[in-house]
Amino acid sequence: MFEIAWSPGGDATFHDICWKAVLDSLRMDNPFLFSTLERSVVEEAKRTAEYFDSMEKLDAEADRIVEMLKSAEYAIAFTGVYFFYLFCFH
Repeated sequence: MFEIAWSPGGDATFHDICWKAVLDSLRMDNPFLFSTLERSVVEEAKRTAEYFDSMEKLDAEADRIVEMLKSAEYAIAFTGVYFFYLFCFH
């Protein structure tokens, strides 16, 4: 019997704090007792997980980045194959 309610396709959705508890369970003794199969499913999920942040978290991160750029004398942005030098002068 699995500790996690996986969907028939092998998917599961977690809140950030719950996913961290699952990952912690792989490394130490705690309430989650994974079978060998479930341990391998969690390991695979860890390698392929998609993360979605709340709008509040995204807004806070965007504000932090804006402040970093405003206070930078010079900034370099790497955008995939191409990169651009952004010079910020005060």
